[in-house]
Amino acid sequence: MPSGAALFWWVRLRTWRRAARDLLHAPLKLGVIATVWTILVAGLFLIAHRGIRFIYDTAGLGPFLLSRLWFLFLFVIFLLLIVSQCTGVYATVVRSPETQWWMTLPVSARSLSRAKWLESSLYSAWAVVMLVIPLLAADLVVLRQPWWMALWTLSALVIPLLAIATAVATLLFFGWLRWCGWIAIRREAVPAALVLACGALFWLLGERHVPAQREDAWFLALQGLLPRMKMATAPWLPSAWAARGLDAAVNGRWTGALIYAVLLWTTAVACWRLLDHAAAVVLMPLLRRYAAAPEMAARANPRGAAPRAGIAMRWWMRHAWSAAIAKDALLVLRDPLQWSQAVVFFGLLGVYFANIHRLAYMSVEPTWRIGVAALNLACTLLVLGSLTVRFLFPQMSLEGRSLWLLRIAPNGMRRLLLAKLWLYGVLGAVIIEGLLALSMSRLEIAMPIRWWMAAVGGSAALTLVCLSVGLGAWWIDPGAQDAARLISSSTGALVLVLMLGYVSGVVAALLLAWNGWSNHHLGTLVLASAGFAGLSLLASVVPMRRGLATLEQLEWRA
Repeated sequence: MPSGAALFWWVRLRTWRRAARDLLHAPLKLGVIATVWTILVAGLFLIAHRGIRFIYDTAGLGPFLLSRLWFLFLFVIFLLLIVSQCTGVYATVVRSPETQWWMTLPVSARSLSRAKWLESSLYSAWAVVMLVIPLLAADLVVLRQPWWMALWTLSALVIPLLAIATAVATLLFFGWLRWCGWIAIRREAVPAALVLACGALFWLLGERHVPAQREDAWFLALQGLLPRMKMATAPWLPSAWAARGLDAAVNGRWTGALIYAVLLWTTAVACWRLLDHAAAVVLMPLLRRYAAAPEMAARANPRGAAPRAGIAMRWWMRHAWSAAIAKDALLVLRDPLQWSQAVVFFGLLGVYFANIHRLAYMSVEPTWRIGVAALNLACTLLVLGSLTVRFLFPQMSLEGRSLWLLRIAPNGMRRLLLAKLWLYGVLGAVIIEGLLALSMSRLEIAMPIRWWMAAVGGSAALTLVCLSVGLGAWWIDPGAQDAARLISSSTGALVLVLMLGYVSGVVAALLLAWNGWSNHHLGTLVLASAGFAGLSLLASVVPMRRGLATLEQLEWRA
């Protein structure tokens, strides 16, 4: 092995060993992470088991429907993983501070590419694996398959599918930088174009709201659903190969299952070798071209624009509170990773909510419409929570290198944290309330229920921001330079687990309130409201108080 590659992996192993040692030295943190993850995986398994059992017992078409749904599920996972991997490669290869350091050492482009591809793939795919495992286990339990079938499916079908998706995404990213990086495209055009394209797709695939009787509703749904799954079952898609291999293994056709497994692994190895050769040619020149500059050069302002910008900036800087808010707003606007992901995910949710009445094939009872609105709120909160953990939690640690400058500012640490809370809390609440209003108006929810859900959505959005910002200040690491490392550390995993635990509590309150509305029990609704209020108060006040105390101690020591 070349000396450069040996040095690279030696540093990597020491870093992983140190992270594992730090995690083992914090048994409480490790226990909380393991316990909450176990509860979440078990809950997802139970929900998936009930849903799959319901589909399996439907009108004698259960096995056929499950097979088609696996095609659709793996296809969506394949596409989402490609998008996530492109973002991960950008963060771990182009924008990672350690990449420039490795470029000065005798590390070959192949070794650097393999390591960075593996690192970004782990960041992108671990959540997918945690989602697939309980769904696959529930499916095999319903179909009464042996337990080793899950291990075979993961090793023979799912892992090569993930490797193909990450390798293809990395190749596409390198190709874009190599041949199309010179094209000057405004940053806001890319996520906006993606959202508009998805909106057109929802509009074309949607159907008008057609009333139907209860006995023929399933047949109308199947008649509209199956023709729209042709894309997911295309014979050239690796996700379709994995779905066909799973279907063959479940039905005892092991020859066909082994053929698809060999096809997936062969394609994964071919994609990896192609990525290896491409990185050997283009990786180092691309890093020298793009890693040094934070952004592409912007067009010069016309005459007279600079004074207006200066006047606007002086107006913003007139008060210390406004200056702190302007600083955080500029941090978001100047980082395309933050606002582009928010635009894409919330834009897709908005497009889905706007067309939800067209995607329904039958009239739905008011009780079920309330349930759909509650699930839409839970989905929106989950997206907001993941974005706050990804971007808001590491902010205080990344700003730790300039604590000496922030300390002499007239705001102080307390107002610095409160400015972040005010800006991101208002922004998150506005986004959640807008999407929730769109969803409930399309579903024709009664006005009292709209007001209750609006209060829950706004309070939950503010709590998620308090949780991420407060924990980021409480567990601040002033020497950190890489946000991805902070998120993948044991502390970042604990923050993610706490966020998922809070969202799970909100979902439990929504389900309890749904039960109260269905059975006309006012006491159940009051109990759900009280439980939600207590959980939100605990999840917002404790992290913020501890975070403020930690920042005040740092300010005093500085």
